[in-house]
Amino acid sequence: MHWPSVLDEVAGVSDIATTYTAVVLFESFFALGLFVLLGYVYVERRTVSYRWLWIASMTLVVRSLVGVAQLVVDLEPMVHMTVDHGLDIVLIGAVLYAVYHARSVTTTP
Repeated sequence: MHWPSVLDEVAGVSDIATTYTAVVLFESFFALGLFVLLGYVYVERRTVSYRWLWIASMTLVVRSLVGVAQLVVDLEPMVHMTVDHGLDIVLIGAVLYAVYHARSVTTTP
């Protein structure tokens, strides 16, 4: 299966290339914004839970880079899917650990 590349979009081959590019760019900007926001919150709070949420947002940024790489260099679909799903597992693990740690730490008033 061939995913549309940037060259396909420039050549005007299909509208799906334009849509795919727009979705990848929107996701990339959103992921980067979330990464910066959670980085700021982590620096302010300095808790383990926020660190793991920041790491989870980092996986979203890397997934976005994989999407951009798909557009630019036309990665093999198997490489794209393997990296994507591997990062999904890291993301879920980081969020679950952040929630687990936040629930297990007792705060003293």
